[in-house]
Amino acid sequence: MWEWLASRVLRNRTGILIALGTITLFMGWKAREVRTSFKHGGLLPKNDSAYIVYQQFLQKFSEDGNVIVLGVEDRRLYQPEFFTAWWQLGNDLKKIDGIDSVFSEAHLFDLMRDDSLKRFRLVPVMAAPPRSQAEMDTILTKVRALPFYRGLLYNDSTGASLMMVFVDARVFDTNDRDRVINAMEERIAAFEQGGIDVHRSGLPYIRVRTTQLLQGELPMFVGLAVAVTALLLLLFFRSWRVMLYSLLVVLTSVVWAFGTMALMGFELNILTSVVPPLLIVIGVPNCVFLINKY
Repeated sequence: MWEWLASRVLRNRTGILIALGTITLFMGWKAREVRTSFKHGGLLPKNDSAYIVYQQFLQKFSEDGNVIVLGVEDRRLYQPEFFTAWWQLGNDLKKIDGIDSVFSEAHLFDLMRDDSLKRFRLVPVMAAPPRSQAEMDTILTKVRALPFYRGLLYNDSTGASLMMVFVDARVFDTNDRDRVINAMEERIAAFEQGGIDVHRSGLPYIRVRTTQLLQGELPMFVGLAVAVTALLLLLFFRSWRVMLYSLLVVLTSVVWAFGTMALMGFELNILTSVVPPLLIVIGVPNCVFLINKY
């Protein structure tokens, strides 16, 4: 049976090669449509009761992971020039399309009672940035007089202070999220030039950075896998022809894998990004076996 199949393949090799080449070109064209997943991976199946309840919760209340946290731990922040820069950083971040609001010690509100209207009003704690240390101390006294923010935005013992950046979840579900994060980084880097380091965290920030890391490292790992396997094939067989044919086979399988992912609607995540290097590593021994056998 195998001899009959092999004879048919060899007899019709031209047509088979043309068909394989055409399909490979189509798969390569579809591979351009593969998108990187921004969502975190789920551990539960979609028909699980807990997963269904969670999806119903999201439909009603939306997702709450829309806060990026910026933190500093430097008591120089409470000097007028640094506190003004911190205030200006928050104002600059609010101007970025995709950021809804900013919440920090420089952007606090106090709840004041309006007896005439019989209602409460939100009044900014800091109407203008401090111009002297005396004004800075006055602002700091007002902030410390509001115990609600203690442990939430600042820590007296460590001198740490936070800035909460609320982002538009709809923007962060699109490819426009990279633009928002890059614009944030530019403004944060400008603030850090004053000598105070800013720590970044928050679910949107971590997701974007993980996605960018995945997009940057996938070509590197594929290239390294191809380079290592090509070197090993060349050392073992000492033939450029054998090496090129083997790499052609495994690279074709990689193109087909990406094309299949696009056709089936799968997105690229940390798990599926292992597929291309894995195909190269697994496919080369099979090519070596076929070369030695036939």
